[in-house]
Amino acid sequence: MDTTAPELHTRLLAESLARLWEGIQTNCGKDSSGKAINGGAKPIECPICGDTECVIADRERNIWRPCKCQEVKRQRRILARCGLSEAFRRKTLENYEERNEHAAAMKGMACDYAANTTGGALKSIGFFGQSGIGKTHLSIALANILMQKGIAVLYMPYVEKIKELKDLNRLQSRHDVEDACYDKAIAPLKTVRVLMIDDLFKRSEDRYNQANPADVRIMFEILNDRYLKGLPVIVSSELTLTEIIRIDEAFGGRLIEMCGEYCYEAEKDQRLNYRLKDVLGG
Repeated sequence: MDTTAPELHTRLLAESLARLWEGIQTNCGKDSSGKAINGGAKPIECPICGDTECVIADRERNIWRPCKCQEVKRQRRILARCGLSEAFRRKTLENYEERNEHAAAMKGMACDYAANTTGGALKSIGFFGQSGIGKTHLSIALANILMQKGIAVLYMPYVEKIKELKDLNRLQSRHDVEDACYDKAIAPLKTVRVLMIDDLFKRSEDRYNQANPADVRIMFEILNDRYLKGLPVIVSSELTLTEIIRIDEAFGGRLIEMCGEYCYEAEKDQRLNYRLKDVLGG
């Protein structure tokens, strides 16, 4: 939505000027289509803004607004800072190995999801059950496809992120800080166009197979918010759907409803784990 707020204008202008100057320098030697000539740099990715990530909304009043490519590129920079950018790009549907019938079935579902998902009609998808059958690979491959379509995807490594959120929540509650650090950290997980949750509820259970209440509360807060807003998720988990429902029925019910037809559960069988193939002789 266009805005005339001075602070937004100043921030966008500062960010864009830096990117614009970089673009002027690196895009020298390109033709009108952005293709490199005479040893020029890589082609311009966004023909709308020239990779500056903002466009003029009102030239006479000098009002700028974010380009539609900005959120996608911001998520890519987050991945790069986490050291995951290259690892993400290497995961595709084409290089996914169909090692067993479960892997083949999951890939078929993922291909169908990719073929029938557009920017205006996004759905959720989930891969559940046995470890080591490529659930994360397929999740990342789909995230890549969505980002290539200009759809922002935020990666949530469950174990690391849930710990961070719990720590921030305790800090915010204990000190009653005005700077709501927990609220700021959890907000993108609720609002990004697509949230990819990797290894949902991993290490959340104690020795009595009871889930950590804080973990469940935070994840329900995230999922329920997305459920109400119609925002999709891409989920991988070593738990079966029955185990997730046992942890929290309301959470499990919403997740199953969101995934709908795009929900695959693999039986627990260590012989299917490709990482254990040499050990188990599978």
